Amino acid sequence: MRKNNSINTAQWAETHSKNQRRQFLKCASAMGLVGSSAFVHGLGAKSAIAAQTGGYKALVCINLKGGMDHADTLFPLDPNEFTDLTKVRQELFESYQFQLGDSSRNSDNLLSLDNQSDTSSEGRRFGLPAELVEVSNLFKQGDASIVANVGPLLEPTDRISMASGGLIPSRLYSHNDQQSTWQSLGTEGTRLGWGGSFAEVALTANPTARSLYASITAAGNDVFLASQNTPQFQLPIGQGNENLSILDKRYLIGSNSRFDEARRLLQSFFEQPDPLEQNLMSQDIASLTSRGLKNRAQYQSYLDSVPALTTPFPATKLGSQLAAVAQAISLRNVLNIPRQVFYVTLGGFDTHSSQSADLPEKHTELSMAISAFHKAMVEIDVWDDVTAFTMSDFGRTLSTNGNGTDHGWGAHHFVFGGSVDGGKIVGEVPEPKPDSSRFTERRARMIPTLSVEQYAASLGSWFGLDDEELNILFPNLVRFDPSRLALFTG
Repeated sequence: MRKNNSINTAQWAETHSKNQRRQFLKCASAMGLVGSSAFVHGLGAKSAIAAQTGGYKALVCINLKGGMDHADTLFPLDPNEFTDLTKVRQELFESYQFQLGDSSRNSDNLLSLDNQSDTSSEGRRFGLPAELVEVSNLFKQGDASIVANVGPLLEPTDRISMASGGLIPSRLYSHNDQQSTWQSLGTEGTRLGWGGSFAEVALTANPTARSLYASITAAGNDVFLASQNTPQFQLPIGQGNENLSILDKRYLIGSNSRFDEARRLLQSFFEQPDPLEQNLMSQDIASLTSRGLKNRAQYQSYLDSVPALTTPFPATKLGSQLAAVAQAISLRNVLNIPRQVFYVTLGGFDTHSSQSADLPEKHTELSMAISAFHKAMVEIDVWDDVTAFTMSDFGRTLSTNGNGTDHGWGAHHFVFGGSVDGGKIVGEVPEPKPDSSRFTERRARMIPTLSVEQYAASLGSWFGLDDEELNILFPNLVRFDPSRLALFTG
């Protein structure tokens, strides 16, 4: 009996270890650390992958975490409509001291977007705050557009349909859930993002491409780039071709030559073909760490093979991330990758208070960073082949809580690129009237008129996916206007 118990215990331990390993690998796969043999969910039944991957194209997602205030970003310039907005948001405008001549929220200081031509705006005029001057310039020269009132939707929705039991997305107004919904069409815990799926479809259409560099993050792992079979490559942050080897960073493993032997032994350990660890999970961790070090060393060799970009970037979080993305794009031919999806983030948009102090700083950081990125893309002659776009958890409430706003729903977003049909506001900008059916009855949250899926599908179409692939990835598209959201020329 003791012998049988011993055998059963040993078998249980082995099974438990294997189960733990499977769970670890499953989690690692979800984070893009390892791949699986499966293909993009739902596309397996497709007879052929039709994504067009000729030439080079890159999508750059700029996630503005916290929920950027749409009504404190895009302003109506009609005097009566502007006055309506100041009355609805009286305390917030007063915190900006908007009646003073040097206030960025004084109507005379707003940057007019007069050359817009989208018919849905019905001749109404809009402007951006002075902190977004570089964005305004890109808009005016035709290199940027604004997508108005976009957000998660299951079907066309307004206040009336909501009251009558219409379908609405789950867990609205929750940071984690709505960040996930924007990135993956599902609440927190959803495993696959549409950015990663775009990259995976493109790779399947071009199997000779280097899959390691198809989905690249400069902001850590997030669900946006998660896919069934394509890992996320963590882009080192730093301007120029600096040494990226972790083991060479003396602040990590000793600051003088006495620790060189430790560095050499650690390097030797990670380079061995078979880890000495007996524990399966320890083996996996060592293997993944070794692979990561090798990937960084390989990427370092690619960086060393090309000149560093000369375009200066601002020394900000977003500026540093976009500088790294720009340098990666400059390696596109060396990396042998015709399609890439990048992911960067900028936080701090959850402006429940101190909005008049905090939001202008965030606008400035976004504007300066995207301006430098545009110049870098022009420097390497790929601006027509790159599209950068923003997303955020949600917009903010039209009503205020003093010097701040609370979690909303729909929001306005920017799209940048040489192929963008620029100088337009695409979609509907509701007038700032809380009683309108375009706002929720409570807290006047803007109800989206364009869905995230419509927004994403337009980007995916430019990236090279066909209608069948897009309809599989975005199953709610059939509930909206069948025509594609027109964001690009041609």
